[in-house]
Amino acid sequence: MGKFQGGIIMSKSSISLIVCALLMCICTFVAAANRFQTKEEFIKRKVPKGHDFSKIAENAKYRAGHLLVRFTTRPDGKKRNIHDKKKILDILGGAKIKYNFNDEPGLTLVKLPPGQSIEEALKIYNAREDVLYAEPDYELNLFSSIPNDTLFDCLWGMHNTGQTGGTDDADINAPEAWDIISDANDIIVAVIDSGVDYTHPDLAFNMWINSIEEPNDANNDGYPGIQGVDDDGDGLIDEDSDDREPGDPNWTNDLFEDDDENGYANDIYGYDFS
Repeated sequence: MGKFQGGIIMSKSSISLIVCALLMCICTFVAAANRFQTKEEFIKRKVPKGHDFSKIAENAKYRAGHLLVRFTTRPDGKKRNIHDKKKILDILGGAKIKYNFNDEPGLTLVKLPPGQSIEEALKIYNAREDVLYAEPDYELNLFSSIPNDTLFDCLWGMHNTGQTGGTDDADINAPEAWDIISDANDIIVAVIDSGVDYTHPDLAFNMWINSIEEPNDANNDGYPGIQGVDDDGDGLIDEDSDDREPGDPNWTNDLFEDDDENGYANDIYGYDFS
């Protein structure tokens, strides 16, 4: 006999069926979340019929020398790390990773090597099975050069309309400058300060990324960079923070998470010289 609870009579067999159905739904959801591992499946489900990624959109403006490349997952279903991507890019001519988009799995901004055109790269990249698609870094036009930041009016030094009682136009003419150029991604600005919140929405997308470095030990070999290799070309191999190499007395291997072997472990968003 079933028990009466909450206005519904359920037997043990009914409960078991419900639990099984829920588990099947969960498994289906997880499987769906890991879909689009292959290029064929992605194109079939996500790309409008007739769209050709190997061609530049007609009359479109785009950033010279750069591509947005979305890589497939690895055969085991896991997303490709920086080293996986770098290997593929080396095969395709040696493009450099400029930015990894964490919100869109596999999407990466790359800078093409000198001499490789956008047109040539699009054909080569989109012919690869480990690349879902590659397209130019198309230019998007904003409707206004005035930021939508609700506190922008407080920055009278950027744009002064006398809003705080000061002198109209006593500012650096920031909006006027943004009308001329608002993209300076090729310029890296070093800030010497006590720190910065690199997750802040005003900074996160514009932070410089050390594309060689990943959290922890990227290749899990237990050594700085690649074991037995002088990754940074300083004449030392797998050195610790005191430049001692394996086999030297008191070698500590305290930099085993330093993927680029430059002496700073996990320096993904700049360098910590403190």
